[in-house]
Amino acid sequence: MEVIINKEKIEFNLDGNENCGSIINDLRSWLYQKRHIMLRTIINGAEYTSALHDGLSIPEIQSIELDTEHIEILTLNSLSELKNYADRVDDNITKISANPSKFDDQKIIELFMQMKDGYSWCIKAVENIARVLQTSADNIQINTLNKTFISNINEIDPIFDPAAIRDIISSGKITQINNTLLKIIAELFSDLKQKKTLLSFDELIEKAEELQNLLNHLKEELISVSEKLQIGESAEAMNLLKEKFVTLESITQFFNQAQHSISFDYHTLIINDKPMQSYLDDYLKLLKELLDSFETKDYVMLADLIEYELTEYIIVFIEAVGQISSSVKKLKNSTNEAGSVNN
Repeated sequence: MEVIINKEKIEFNLDGNENCGSIINDLRSWLYQKRHIMLRTIINGAEYTSALHDGLSIPEIQSIELDTEHIEILTLNSLSELKNYADRVDDNITKISANPSKFDDQKIIELFMQMKDGYSWCIKAVENIARVLQTSADNIQINTLNKTFISNINEIDPIFDPAAIRDIISSGKITQINNTLLKIIAELFSDLKQKKTLLSFDELIEKAEELQNLLNHLKEELISVSEKLQIGESAEAMNLLKEKFVTLESITQFFNQAQHSISFDYHTLIINDKPMQSYLDDYLKLLKELLDSFETKDYVMLADLIEYELTEYIIVFIEAVGQISSSVKKLKNSTNEAGSVNN
C-alpha cells in the first residue's frame, strides 16, 4: 500500500489490525502534530467517503493519497478572505450611498441578502480560525468583539423591507458591523503572529544569527551558574538559572520553526556521528531533569547537569544552527536564481 502526501510517497507504520478508517484517523493525528490539516483524501483512486472506505482492510487498500496544508497558511488565507469580504461590503455601501437612485428595491434587497449570507459565513470562519489557533476562551478582546458582531448580525437578520434596509445602511449600522469584523480580523492576525512557526528565508537567517550569538553568551553564563552552585552561592545561581530557562526553552522553538518552514530533516543532520533529532529528543528529557532539580533545589544535581551535559548541548546547537543557516542561504540563493531565469 502506498501512502502519498502532497505528491510525495512516505513511510507510515501500520498495524495489521487496522482498517482504512483507523488509518485515516492516525494520519490525521500525525499530520496535526506537524501542524498540517487534511484537505483532500483519495483512496484507491476514488474520493474518500467514510461509508465507502472506512471498513476496508489493509490488503484492500492499494493507495492513500492526501492533499494537506499547513495550519498557518490556511489561517492566513481565511483571514485574507474575511478581509476581502469586509472590503467588498464597504465598497457596496459606498456605491449605494453615492448613487442611491441606481439601486431599486429589488436590487437593494438582493444585495442585503447576500450581505447577510456573507456575514453568516464570517461567523463560522471566525469560529474555525479561533479553534485552529487554539485561541483561549479567556481572550476577552476577541470574545467581546465576536459577541458584539453576532448580536448585530442577529439584529438585522429578520429585516427584509427595502426602506428599513436603506435606513440601516444610511444610519451606519452596516459600517459599524464591518468595523467590528475588521477588529476581529486584526486580533486573530495578532494571535497568529504570536504563534507563528512558519518563517521566510530572511526571517530564518536572522533568527539563526540571533540564536548563535545568544548561545555563545549562554555557554559562558551557564558555566558561571555551575561554578556558583559548586561554591555555595546557590541563591544567586538559582536566580540566574531561572532567567535562562526561557532561553533554553526557546532553542527548541527555533528548530521547530526551521523544520516546519523548510521541511528540515534532523535525522539527516549529523553532528559528532549522531543525528540532530536524537540530540533534540534527549535535550527535552534534559530540560525536564533540570526543571525537576531546580524545583527540588538539588544544587549538586543541577551543577552536574549544567557542567557535564547542558553545555555540551549548547556546543552542538551552535554547530546545528550554523548548518541550518547555511542551508537556508543556499535555498534562498537558488530561489532567487530560479526567479531571475524565469523573469
